[in-house]
Amino acid sequence: MHKLIVIFVTVYSIAKGQQYEGDLCVDKRTDSRGHCKLLPQCPSAIANLRKGIYPTGCGFSGREIIVCCVETESTTIIHHHRKANKGDHNSLLQVQLGYGDNPVRWACGGSLISEQFVLTAAHCLDDRSLGNALYARMGFIDIDDPEHLQEFNIIQRFAQPQYFEPSHYHDIGLAKLAKQAQLNTWVRPACLYANRHSPWSKVIAIGWGRTEFGGDESKELLRVILELYGQPICNKVYKQQTGTSQLQEGIKDDLMICAGHSKDLKDTCQGDSGGPLQVYRTGDQNMSCMYDIIGVTSFGKGCGLAVNIPGVYTRVAHYLQWLEDIVWPKT
Repeated sequence: MHKLIVIFVTVYSIAKGQQYEGDLCVDKRTDSRGHCKLLPQCPSAIANLRKGIYPTGCGFSGREIIVCCVETESTTIIHHHRKANKGDHNSLLQVQLGYGDNPVRWACGGSLISEQFVLTAAHCLDDRSLGNALYARMGFIDIDDPEHLQEFNIIQRFAQPQYFEPSHYHDIGLAKLAKQAQLNTWVRPACLYANRHSPWSKVIAIGWGRTEFGGDESKELLRVILELYGQPICNKVYKQQTGTSQLQEGIKDDLMICAGHSKDLKDTCQGDSGGPLQVYRTGDQNMSCMYDIIGVTSFGKGCGLAVNIPGVYTRVAHYLQWLEDIVWPKT
């Protein structure tokens, strides 16, 4: 539901078989005893990952990785996000997707692209533990200031037909709202960038996700400026996953965009999935949109654990015809 974490667990978990949360385990690197925990709940594993040390794996819980956690002093990881403010026009398109009831869990992001459709990641539309995305809300940048909030039921979900879990390819989808959003100063649809190649070197990601790996979700809408990475560099980062069921053919440049930071720990994180990767729109005299969406937040290798570890975003331009056929069908 959140931005999918891709950490390459050791063959220990495969050879020994699936273990579960709470099971006793042995860290193969240190021969130390520990307990199996979800990766975001193990500060020592997160700290080691920052040093390039991969944890011993226990298995998986749905899309979550379970690792052998040996307790040590915890380490905090900061992501250098900046709070969006009322003058940030890119915040007007941001949507949160909600799951379940009493309380609703707001666990993914999205972008309003028409009065009644939200662009998001395919893996955000249905989650093994949370179920279907049922609600969408927009029109605010602080959960404690809901003055302009608009909230909707989701009546239809459209995953790209070529998307099949656990594969990361074609991770894009649409959620249809029960009624049209009221467009105003606080809620505006985004435009979709139509060209595969873009002239920008830096892009903007926004979301309500966690501000540190395994931390709490933000109460404020955040934005971060990222650098684009070429396919060769990105494929090196995800080399160990290439050939698996998740990334059989590696990073495919026509389907994916890679973005991260070469100097700072800047990244999207859990809870940002489905949100936009965007650029400032130029050459539009009518200014119908302030920003163009070029990507949808899909997955990454942890978040903010090290520099030069880009996250992966679904390339919107590749799916433009499919999106248009649903959102703006020809009559």
